[in-house]
Amino acid sequence: MPATLIALAVVTPQRQVLETQALWVEIPASSGQMRALPEHAPTLGELGAGLVRYEAAGGGEQSFTVSGGFFEVLGDKVTLLADAAN
Repeated sequence: MPATLIALAVVTPQRQVLETQALWVEIPASSGQMRALPEHAPTLGELGAGLVRYEAAGGGEQSFTVSGGFFEVLGDKVTLLADAAN
């Protein structure tokens, strides 16, 4: 049985940074690190500055940094509206 995936989208005011599928996503929320898994409870929060980590659908852990903004976890989709990301 294939693993359930999460759609991960990262957007800044300048551009769409990333759109991919992941097994899990770790978010640097302003209140601390949070890991989103498939079928996660709906969550809306403030992004802190830090490292976003995720396991790509094809395997292997990936990461990038963000500095502020907001995030939404809804069903099997994680959207990061970041002030800056690289």
